[in-house]
Amino acid sequence: MCGFFVQISYSKDYDLTCEITGKKGTKIPPTTTHISLPIPVFKPTMYFRGKLVAFHNVRKWYTVEYQDGPYLADESADGTILFKAPSRLVPKGGTVKFMANNVHQGHVTVDVYDNYTSHIPVFIILISIIQAGCFIYYVRYMMKDDEKLTNAAPIAGPDWMWMQSEFIHFLILAVLPC
Repeated sequence: MCGFFVQISYSKDYDLTCEITGKKGTKIPPTTTHISLPIPVFKPTMYFRGKLVAFHNVRKWYTVEYQDGPYLADESADGTILFKAPSRLVPKGGTVKFMANNVHQGHVTVDVYDNYTSHIPVFIILISIIQAGCFIYYVRYMMKDDEKLTNAAPIAGPDWMWMQSEFIHFLILAVLPC
């Protein structure tokens, strides 16, 4: 589940932090500032979008890295970035990350469209190629001479090789990180 883009609804229950780090190779120590909610740009009936960084199995809490927003509940996300650290606090070449820590799963909504378009489905393509290869191998080398190849026959190979949706879902869930 890590790496998914999600929407985080407003709540006072989680910890919003700003992490500022210096340029690599410098001796400036990283600083973390805790932000008390609500703040003028993020209050009840609002959400922001972020990327899941970690999931804590025992407490069922997420850690989310801020991407854009916040938006009113009835607004569509347009990529506006409103969480910014004052430039006087950020060292030259430094980075700023806003993190929401200890986010309960009730405040997380998965933005399915962004997740489908964020990467190439390598696993699905690979498993489909393997399935087609097994079919071709079966038809070429294992099919009996008296069988005919038609649009409905043969159903190639033993039934454990047939691609079932439950099998695909199991394989996808088995290889997800985190």
